[in-house]
Amino acid sequence: MCISVCQNPLKDQNLFIPILRFHVQSTIDDSEDEKYLRTLTRSLAHILRRDCLANDQGLNTKNREDKGFNYRVRNALSSLYSLLPKRFKFNSDFKPQLDKLAIVVVSSWVSDAVWNEPDKNQRISNIYGEIVLIERDPDKSDIIQINNFKTFSSNEKHEQLYQQPTIIRDEITKLYEEKGYRHFLYVAKAPYSRRLGLIRSESDPDSLFFMSETVIKYLKDGKPDLKLYPIFMDTYPALNLKTKNQESFYIPDVEELKKLSNDPSQRTKVFLNLFTGVTVDQNRTFFNSVVCYSTLLNMYDDEHTRDVISGLLDDSSPLQKTILNYILLFHFSRYEKSYNKNTNIVLKLNPYSKLIGDQGLGTLSNFTYSPKNINFNTLAFLTVVRSAIYDS
Repeated sequence: MCISVCQNPLKDQNLFIPILRFHVQSTIDDSEDEKYLRTLTRSLAHILRRDCLANDQGLNTKNREDKGFNYRVRNALSSLYSLLPKRFKFNSDFKPQLDKLAIVVVSSWVSDAVWNEPDKNQRISNIYGEIVLIERDPDKSDIIQINNFKTFSSNEKHEQLYQQPTIIRDEITKLYEEKGYRHFLYVAKAPYSRRLGLIRSESDPDSLFFMSETVIKYLKDGKPDLKLYPIFMDTYPALNLKTKNQESFYIPDVEELKKLSNDPSQRTKVFLNLFTGVTVDQNRTFFNSVVCYSTLLNMYDDEHTRDVISGLLDDSSPLQKTILNYILLFHFSRYEKSYNKNTNIVLKLNPYSKLIGDQGLGTLSNFTYSPKNINFNTLAFLTVVRSAIYDS
């Protein structure tokens, strides 16, 4: 019923569907019912976001008499509505050089799989992701709006997944032709592999998954002025040796991190680091976290390499400064809560966590439903349900 509601949204009105889970036990409850509920709501929210805004959020209702319960409720609601459009104003003399920038995040997971399945290439995999649109106000050049535009998901043959991902091409083409987007940040990483395959890339070009040259050419085909910037993101711990008032800031000098990058061929280039000075639980940890953005260099043809250098790596380029500032605004737009009652909002360190990573959509969408160790992909199932409703 929820999916059919989105099929014909109210004309000229923005529809938002909140999905709130109430947990009556501990937040670390790992019962089958809790796992299934989280799996269902996370997958359903992603499917609904293909047509309208939707989000899911859990709320622990245990110990409601505690003084901190109202604070807990406010944080839960802040997280639930974190996807609403936001507008930012630059206070400095900075003048953005881009009217439009799209962020495309993509990942994949097998649909149904049996352990030790002999012919894995015959599987059907679910490819999914989201699109975020960043636009400069046409009337006020210092105003930037960030819109969590939509999600996407499709069940495709696994053997074609890293060759011709149709759903990604279709979404980029729509933005290119219908909305005039020319610059795309392309964040792609297979969540079930923590290795990007850089060492293997010379002998096996497809080991880069969605960032392979084959896929990049496929996505850019027929779009001569499209700029596609391949990006992958990771986090690492860091010590805050000095007490500072800043709760979040960027690290402009990445030269030392470039030297430490474990890539002898220098095919990965670090171009941005973001630091949050907030320690979530000082009783359990003494370090903070840094998010590290890198891109791939000397992996593609000369024209595409020049685009990557101009957009991400050239410190003197106005385009590069604009893109980095837009990334910063995207992190701030995804803020979910402050970690104590006295602090302002801080940037969302990992705005991709619901899609990529150990707690990402692919991981949470899968659960075992049979004694024979059979995994079921809820997102892939709901993708089929939506197709049946829309195609009927």
